[in-house]
Amino acid sequence: MSRGSSSWRSNRSVPADRFKFGSNEGGSTFLCKLDKKAFAKCKSPKTYKNLKPGKHKFQVKASDAQGSLDPSPVVKKFTIKK
Repeated sequence: MSRGSSSWRSNRSVPADRFKFGSNEGGSTFLCKLDKKAFAKCKSPKTYKNLKPGKHKFQVKASDAQGSLDPSPVVKKFTIKK
């Protein structure tokens, strides 16, 4: 899978805690990561509640139906204001 095969979109005009993403390949699954936590299985949309103010980094990568993992995740950096 190429870097461009996954994409993200926030439901808000300013990214906060909910992310939508997808793949152009049927049967794909996803791994998500927020900040320093480990990647874990996830589905779109991915919601994070009660994020602390400050800078955050959300990452998502896709795996196709054959199990090939996208080597470079899509990254979105955002800030939660106080």
